Amino acid sequence: MTNEQKIQIGGRLKLVREKSKLTQDDFAKSADLSQAEISKIEVGGSAPGAEVLCALTAAHKIDIHWLLTGRTAPSLANESRAYIIFGRVLSVILDAKKMDVIAAAKIAGVAPILFAMWCRGECLPSRRAVYTFGEKIGGQELADALYKVYEKVLQYEKYLIESESLYSELKSIYTGIERIKQNIADDAAKRVEIPDTVIKAAIKNLTKEAARNNAAETENPAAVGEVA
Repeated sequence: MTNEQKIQIGGRLKLVREKSKLTQDDFAKSADLSQAEISKIEVGGSAPGAEVLCALTAAHKIDIHWLLTGRTAPSLANESRAYIIFGRVLSVILDAKKMDVIAAAKIAGVAPILFAMWCRGECLPSRRAVYTFGEKIGGQELADALYKVYEKVLQYEKYLIESESLYSELKSIYTGIERIKQNIADDAAKRVEIPDTVIKAAIKNLTKEAARNNAAETENPAAVGEVA
């Protein structure tokens, strides 16, 4: 992620906080984060990780897609988002274990609303939460498998963000090319076209002046000799 992207994310997070009329400290506490973490993100010093994004979404209902890209997701459960893949995996596990969200949240040590958000693909849990939950309900084998899926999802999410960044860069380049083409066209339109009549008149005047000079030289051959 580029420094410019980090600054843009920080600006959007600050906008959310200011709309909530909260100080950095209160905003951080509401999401169980530190004031230093919020401050660093807002100034573009760092990008929020999966755990921070999850906490912010749970506490303030921030659209993660908008926070990261500046664009609103097409729908609340955006199928293009990588998060929903992991959410479906969690839902399959709950179905297989015949477990509801409240029981699963208790095992994971989080609020039921937060676990429900994981299942809907609205945010991602932390790596530790993923491994701990998997280990508690299915031992190390399930924990390892769930962790591998989680890492793949993070890679896919990174790919999506980088793709969106590349699209923005390409769009910017294209816009720049169009602007240059327009400037060239504007410059061409501003050029003053000299009419043929003006050119012919100028040639005629130069011809007359040359004739006068020749006549003067003929009347004063000594001057011509001196010049020679």
